[in-house]
Amino acid sequence: MSMTADGLRALECFQSLPQSAAAALARNGRLRSYTAREALFREGDAASGIFIVLAGEVRVVRAS
Repeated sequence: MSMTADGLRALECFQSLPQSAAAALARNGRLRSYTAREALFREGDAASGIFIVLAGEVRVVRAS
């Protein structure tokens, strides 16, 4: 399953994104599901992209 450009533009934060940019994001994006307490990334990890949370909650914890 993948996100469409129209699906991205339906999200409030992407409504003003040009269609071509939304299409590029949709082409390169991947829908993933995570289990409870599964880490998306850890502090200090190299950035591998952006995360768009479509459903559920994310807890952000900074290591001390």
